[in-house]
Amino acid sequence: MDNVLKFEQHHKQLRLPFWVYADFECILAPIDNHSSASEDVCTIKKYEHRPSSVAYYIKCSYNDSLSKLELYRGEDAAQIFVTRLEADLKLIYDQYLKQNVAMKMTAHDKNVFDKAEMRFVDSYQFLSSKLETLASFLSAEQCRTVRKVFPEDEKFSYMRCKDVSKTVIYDFFYDFLKRQYGDKVSVAYTDTDSLIVHVETDNFYEDMKSHRHYFDTFNYDASNPHNMPQTASELGKMKDEYAFKILSAFYGTGPKAYCIDAVDQVAKRATGISKASVKNQLHLLHYKDIVEEKRTSVYCTIYVFKSESHNIYTNYIKKVALTSTDDKRFLIPNSTKTLAWGHQDILFHNMSHEERLDTLLHLMQEAIVLNNKHQIA
Repeated sequence: MDNVLKFEQHHKQLRLPFWVYADFECILAPIDNHSSASEDVCTIKKYEHRPSSVAYYIKCSYNDSLSKLELYRGEDAAQIFVTRLEADLKLIYDQYLKQNVAMKMTAHDKNVFDKAEMRFVDSYQFLSSKLETLASFLSAEQCRTVRKVFPEDEKFSYMRCKDVSKTVIYDFFYDFLKRQYGDKVSVAYTDTDSLIVHVETDNFYEDMKSHRHYFDTFNYDASNPHNMPQTASELGKMKDEYAFKILSAFYGTGPKAYCIDAVDQVAKRATGISKASVKNQLHLLHYKDIVEEKRTSVYCTIYVFKSESHNIYTNYIKKVALTSTDDKRFLIPNSTKTLAWGHQDILFHNMSHEERLDTLLHLMQEAIVLNNKHQIA
């Protein structure tokens, strides 16, 4: 089950002498306000959470007679909770925790204690700078321990690089994809450590086989339909996240906002929107309409708990989930392609039709003049 929290190293658990379970019950008091939920973007307080009762249970792990349950009902439940719990914890500390008492250990316990592999390092700062900052000044020759673990030059270089994912992505795209496909490859979307690319080729999986040293195919089934050989999972190699599934559509609407249609699987992302809202309120057609500029915005509604000055409210929020007016990059007119701000072609795309013709004619004349000079020489 996906909603079950699992602990692999549960044998290293440490039982505490005391711990506290606490729970409140609140009455939802409707809030009268004049804000309208029909507005495009709004935040409206719907309910105030007023504490009506509280219960807390102090559990002692070694003597159950010291355990204690407290119940209280009333409008001042929050203040009573703080006052009583503070008094109970002070009493426990003064009577049972203030004095250090040696633990009674069997021979087996002592043997386990002496051979313990887990150590706790004090977090007291004893250096004037962070270890990461100090390590950045080390030369390759001074990183002797890293060299022992990663003797190969390539892996050693990666381990000394702070933003290795960006270096790997850059090398993969320009040293391999661009050289292999030229103008027939373009970046559809990029994240911190991943790429979505559009490639025009007869069979990309056959191309992968010919350049296996660039790819990690560990997630491919042994009986995959493309007969792609499996490789060991390796640091610094690119992996096909969808493992031979065909992507029938991709719509990128902005930073961390996109939709991928992989035939039997649709992946949707929208920054600042909860997963439940993305799943239930956003659909593939919403992303498609934004990219094709059939809509300027798509909105989502969210209910959240908000704390203000120790008071808790239920807020109704209506916010922009997808927009066609994103300004992080320059959108080429009459297309779905974008350019980074500062790109040399932006000036050309911002010209009028007449200015473009004049520019092209001027460039053609310069090319003719240069060609004539070359022939004369």
